[in-house]
Amino acid sequence: MAKEVLEGLRPIFQTNSFVAMYPSSGTGAWEAALVNTLSPGDRVLMFETGHFSQLWLQLAQKMGFQVEYVPGSWRAGAAAEELESRLNSDKSHEIKAVACGSQRDFNRGDQRNRRPSPRDESPRPLCAADGGARFLL
Repeated sequence: MAKEVLEGLRPIFQTNSFVAMYPSSGTGAWEAALVNTLSPGDRVLMFETGHFSQLWLQLAQKMGFQVEYVPGSWRAGAAAEELESRLNSDKSHEIKAVACGSQRDFNRGDQRNRRPSPRDESPRPLCAADGGARFLL
């Protein structure tokens, strides 16, 4: 039955390739995302934005990433100016990912007046966020 279900998912996902299901909690999805996109020793930039950001930090450290954890407020999202400053100062592009505990933590900043930074034409780090909370709104 499982084989039939997986084959039936192909047209839904518009693929002829194998479809895999990954049953887990949200934390399991975080782990899968990190382990499939980064390697131990990779530098990751994280912002303290609340409880979930601390869970991301613990998981990233456990997986052997070099984590730069920026202290912040649990009542505010990641500071866009701080993010831009840290990425611009990373001249050798060692930061492989920017992660935070919740998708909404990056949406709290006002992006309407965002100026292009010198890094806009450079390789971009991966942005990882827990999007589950947005579906509860």
